[in-house]
Amino acid sequence: MRTLSFGLIDFCQWLIDVVMSLINLLVSLVEGIIQLLSLIPTAVSSLTVSISALPSFLVAFATATITISVIFIIVGRNSGGKN
Repeated sequence: MRTLSFGLIDFCQWLIDVVMSLINLLVSLVEGIIQLLSLIPTAVSSLTVSISALPSFLVAFATATITISVIFIIVGRNSGGKN
């Protein structure tokens, strides 16, 4: 009888640990998404400053390269290679 009660307590503790781990995972996931969304304006401004620092004849090529890359990401194609 004594081992049964210890087993039940261990199981309840394990169950609580699993639930707390899942809650911590969910909280970390939400915090990560919020942090990612808050970094988008910083990334856009860094990209704008980087492109504006290029010589004028390279700006068109850089803009076209970035635009094509973003279109490929949105469409979901891999760059090169066979499927």
